[in-house]
Amino acid sequence: MNLLKTKLRRTGAVLAGSLIGLTGVAVFAAPASAHAPVLSGETSCIKGGDTWHIDWSIANDYTADANITVLDKRSSNGTPVTVTGAEVGTFVAKAPRRGTNGPALTATTDVSTSVRWVELTVVMKWTDGYSNWDRPKVVKVYKPNKCTTPTTPPTTQPTTPPTTPPTTAPTTEPTTTPPTTEPTTEPTTTPPTTEPTTEPTSGPPVTPTSPSSTPTPTPPVLPVPTPSTTEPAEFTPILEEDCDTITIGIDNPANGIEWQIGYETSKGEKRNITVAPGEKKAEKFSATEGFWVKVTLAVTIDGETYSDFTQIDYTKPADCEEGGSGGGLPVTGAAAGSIAGGAAVLLAIGGVLFYMARRRKVKFTA
Repeated sequence: MNLLKTKLRRTGAVLAGSLIGLTGVAVFAAPASAHAPVLSGETSCIKGGDTWHIDWSIANDYTADANITVLDKRSSNGTPVTVTGAEVGTFVAKAPRRGTNGPALTATTDVSTSVRWVELTVVMKWTDGYSNWDRPKVVKVYKPNKCTTPTTPPTTQPTTPPTTPPTTAPTTEPTTTPPTTEPTTEPTTTPPTTEPTTEPTSGPPVTPTSPSSTPTPTPPVLPVPTPSTTEPAEFTPILEEDCDTITIGIDNPANGIEWQIGYETSKGEKRNITVAPGEKKAEKFSATEGFWVKVTLAVTIDGETYSDFTQIDYTKPADCEEGGSGGGLPVTGAAAGSIAGGAAVLLAIGGVLFYMARRRKVKFTA
């Protein structure tokens, strides 16, 4: 069963249904920003050595210059990793226009063949003040299959066997043993008398009871596989507006997964919350016309973080214009359209993030 295809179809249906039900009403959630590092790594073997090589490419997809603020390196066995050609503070040129990438910054890394993989994390800050700290770009590259660690044991093994056996075996065996010892020992020794005496003497004392008790505590223990087939459920978006506030959050079911939510408002205020499975959390902001909140959703699965964001604009309810308080009344009209549209976008982003991550992490266990 294709999880990605099934879930994305359902998520698309939710979004399409919301938009069809809001005919004539514009969705006020702005598209995700294009600020993002473009990161890739190409691997190759170094001939005749016990190292392998990585060519990194770091670029900028936005029309403003940026600088690297985080350059984190990790390896499979904890070996220190050096990236030559890039460091914190390195300048990354802007893209010439939207939809393209700026000139790539190239860097290199050489690591031992004992290292199975190398992971590079990049965070940049643009000249317009934006930073992708809440959704860092992470790329993990693996050692090529052709790169094998040279083994030294074969060199020492062949030297010992040829030297010892030929010298000692022929000299001692033919000269001393056959003529003297073989005929004399056979008639003189009396093995028949000693062998029967030992068996009856050890038999009557009832000590054979101890060997019979030892074999019992050795039953075969077989591992029982416990496959985990339960699939986490999606959250329900929370999006409410009244005459002077906007509330944004999620209702996470008990069989969901942990979500991190970041908020950044048009007034420069920033907040971050974590919503565990079974929790319902939201943040309320005081709002006036023109106020907006940038909402970032992030989920971490198997050590990798996936994130995306959208901008939700505040729209004052219609009854506020007519002098009503609007605090406890149902929201209708254009405000209801913006709420439903914003909730649909939050749900769509969450669904795409989670199932993209699930697709990359599908594992089959026997």
